[in-house]
Amino acid sequence: MNQSILNPFAFLSRDGDAIEVIAPKPGASLVRTRVVAENDPDLFALLDSAGPELGQDWLNAPLAHPMATRMREMGLLVARSAAPRWPRYAAALAIGAGSGFEERRGGARAGRLRSAAVSSPLSALFEKRIYFADSPRWMVEDPVTGLRFPYWDRGVAPSRLQGSAPDRSVRAALQRAGVRPLPRAISQARSLWSESLDSAATSLRGMGYATVQGAIPAAHVRALRRYFSALVEGGFLEVEQTVDRRLYEHNNAIGRLLLFLLLPLIARLAGEPLKPSYSYCGFRPS
Repeated sequence: MNQSILNPFAFLSRDGDAIEVIAPKPGASLVRTRVVAENDPDLFALLDSAGPELGQDWLNAPLAHPMATRMREMGLLVARSAAPRWPRYAAALAIGAGSGFEERRGGARAGRLRSAAVSSPLSALFEKRIYFADSPRWMVEDPVTGLRFPYWDRGVAPSRLQGSAPDRSVRAALQRAGVRPLPRAISQARSLWSESLDSAATSLRGMGYATVQGAIPAAHVRALRRYFSALVEGGFLEVEQTVDRRLYEHNNAIGRLLLFLLLPLIARLAGEPLKPSYSYCGFRPS
């Protein structure tokens, strides 16, 4: 028998004589259920006894079948095997511990590949382990676009990278992954990139929007697809009430990451200094 547990991502919001249950339902969406004391006194009393935070030891006594059914419908109870798992973002490079690192004083010859010592607000964002399994290993400046993106390596512990620079084998692995293009391709790519930005800036001034191809590295495009697919499958997005069948999330953390990473590009197109505002994630299932 598949045991039911409290949804680890469910939470309660108290509003006078009503309690709103907010819970992700895997394969569906974020569910909001308003329980009013006058209309449903037994369920309200049970939820009210939970306090501000839900814990797995809250429900010590077995629930009556009708009550358990209600709690499953609102996503508060889930089967242990089907409990939602929050996806963690990482553009990981399978370089591995065997690739080798060598200590170098002053970082000479490290090029645009640097250890990921990032300042606030990105550092504060990376510290939120609900979004990231750990901090990135490197910040890589793209030699064509000039944009810096974080990368993770599954095979190397963070402590091994402190003050170190990647050796030739690691650089070769980055080139194979498409993170660092070969030197002979850089000059032509930079020229094409500059032309595309000039065209995008003209479009932005004339039409109020612009399309830029190639700003986000391929490894991050793949990571974004994995992350947002898992976010949808886990039921963490809410149904948009004003747009048919669209799922959404306000101020998505990975969206905030992209805002900061792409800020130099957007400011260049706008022709003036800018500050990130907030991110909005929208998805319409096929």
